[in-house]
Amino acid sequence: MVIIEWRRGPIRLRKAIFASTDEAAELTVSHQPSVVTKFGHALFDPSDGPAGMAMRPIPDFCIDLTKEPDELLGRMSRSSCRQEVRRVERLGDRVRIESDGATVARDFLALQRDFLSWKKFHSPISHSLLERYLASSDLFAAYLDGRPLSGHLVVRDEARRRVMVEFSASARNYWDEGAKWSGAVNRYLHWHEILYYRSIGFLVYDFGGFTGDENGPDGVGYFKQSLRGYLDDG
Repeated sequence: MVIIEWRRGPIRLRKAIFASTDEAAELTVSHQPSVVTKFGHALFDPSDGPAGMAMRPIPDFCIDLTKEPDELLGRMSRSSCRQEVRRVERLGDRVRIESDGATVARDFLALQRDFLSWKKFHSPISHSLLERYLASSDLFAAYLDGRPLSGHLVVRDEARRRVMVEFSASARNYWDEGAKWSGAVNRYLHWHEILYYRSIGFLVYDFGGFTGDENGPDGVGYFKQSLRGYLDDG
């Protein structure tokens, strides 16, 4: 389990990611008035309050990193995934991927602010909260012609050898080339991360919760389905 903590005035906020059912129950039972515990989309959605022990499963959409890369890519949708990855590969050095560091953090926060100004999924995270996440997370950004186009914050659970994409953002309305390549570069960045985490021994790449609605907000469900992964209900 990964726990991220921060303060908002007198309240201590706590987010538990990759908590098992038992771990979630313990956190819920040990509820303190000054502590608000939120749970990541991984594994379940507990009902509110210390007495609410019933858990509503929310399956996560995952990629099995024990599979060979050719098999993983071969299972993905030809038109919406494999071809997009290959298109970006043909761009050569026009595309680069950077991880961690002050520049990537700055570019990621800027991408997220602009992305959420029109997506309205949630409020952008602050620099201080990002710093707290980075103690147990990796930050990636993909650049096209030197300009940031896509970014992901990926949380690591070293004990379970599992990672999850916690935040993502794309610059779809920056400039014409950005609009043209945003979706493809975002898929390429996911593919880069899949290969990277597989290479260092992680077992699962988790895209977060999946409700089964392919026509959900902005086609997110359709995108996850196109990756041909599996559902994990914990």
